[in-house]
Amino acid sequence: MKLKNLFLIVLCVFALSCKQNQQTVVVAGDSWATFICVYKSLDKSLEKEGVLDTSVNATCPLTTRTGMHAEDWFDSSFHKATKVALEDPTVKVLYLSLGGNDFLSLWNNKLSPADESKLFNTITANVADVVQHYHQLRPDIKIILSGYDYPRFIPNHPIAEYKEAFENMGQPTPLELNSAILRYSEVVSKGVDQKSSFYIHHYGLMHYYFGNPGMGLQKLTSAPPEDISSPSDPIEHGGVPSLQSDPSALLKLDMAGIEIVDAFHLSRTAYGYLADHTVSHYLKKWLTVKP
Repeated sequence: MKLKNLFLIVLCVFALSCKQNQQTVVVAGDSWATFICVYKSLDKSLEKEGVLDTSVNATCPLTTRTGMHAEDWFDSSFHKATKVALEDPTVKVLYLSLGGNDFLSLWNNKLSPADESKLFNTITANVADVVQHYHQLRPDIKIILSGYDYPRFIPNHPIAEYKEAFENMGQPTPLELNSAILRYSEVVSKGVDQKSSFYIHHYGLMHYYFGNPGMGLQKLTSAPPEDISSPSDPIEHGGVPSLQSDPSALLKLDMAGIEIVDAFHLSRTAYGYLADHTVSHYLKKWLTVKP
């Protein structure tokens, strides 16, 4: 065996991408993309759906970044890495998560309707610029812009960044915050054309799978995944907007031996449900190779 051929085989094994008729999904953006990458959530969901020839780009740790803002994306190394990843001809889909940090750092409950609308339009324009830029580079691929689910901000959160964010937002009630999030979601959905670029959010998904028993919401009783942000109605939400996501759906962090519930990020299992939601609504259809 020639040394060159041996090197190629080793490279394929290392990248976990040596499959016949390989297709690739590039995952890029903020922390919600990072967790999808680290947990291999999309890979597992695609496999469950029988899409066995597709995997997420092995470089996704270089194309995702926790805390990333849409307004800063083009100046980042993660944008540059995403452009490199998109040069791969096997790429069929770009999974993009951006805009959530912009909302959390700039919105507050004292904004007038006019100022809120201006903010949401600005964030949407920044996200849309990213989508359009990548479509100019790869007009042949589909782009899915993935949103978020209801958070769980509380006063005096042990994580300083969450405590500060909650205070800067004016310490909104769950209904105030979730209602604003849904208004933002409706605006940002207009940053895609639902033809080659698509929007999906997951508001209410965790309420369905985990409920919020402490507040009287049992799991599997709210709107099911197929009714949340479907291709025919990407704006439709589920769950109960007056309730937060339950702690059982969220990431748990160990701080000096004390378990802390994250205010915004999901657990491994919950990101699996999010990936299932995206795959069932869009990716399975796009990536199923017709004979």
